Amino acid sequence: MEVNVTPETFIYELEASVRLAHCLRNEYDYLKERKSFEDSNAKVKHFLGMADAELLRIPNFGRKTLNEWREMTAHLEDGGTPCNEEYLAEVKLLRGITSQIRMIGANHKATGTLYSKLADLIDNIK
Repeated sequence: MEVNVTPETFIYELEASVRLAHCLRNEYDYLKERKSFEDSNAKVKHFLGMADAELLRIPNFGRKTLNEWREMTAHLEDGGTPCNEEYLAEVKLLRGITSQIRMIGANHKATGTLYSKLADLIDNIK
């Protein structure tokens, strides 16, 4: 059963890893104490606007969990629904400097392949 992820999808309905689900539910419980949420359960919309740095501050929320979350919600961030503007601005900035990275790599034989790989990684960011 594949769940169509929308901003109103409950976290417990996601087909996510146990770590991702627990991290988000625990963070929601923490946030609920500080803010007055109308919902009694965590929903995807509560975490859509969070920057990567904010998500990574959640206990046990690491890079793999962040990647899983971004893959799961990528279609929501591309289609005019709430998105992470900070993330998109960083990607745009990085893509703007890939030609400079490739030029530096061409001038440095010892590390040229590393610069090339870095530029390729940046080009593959969603």
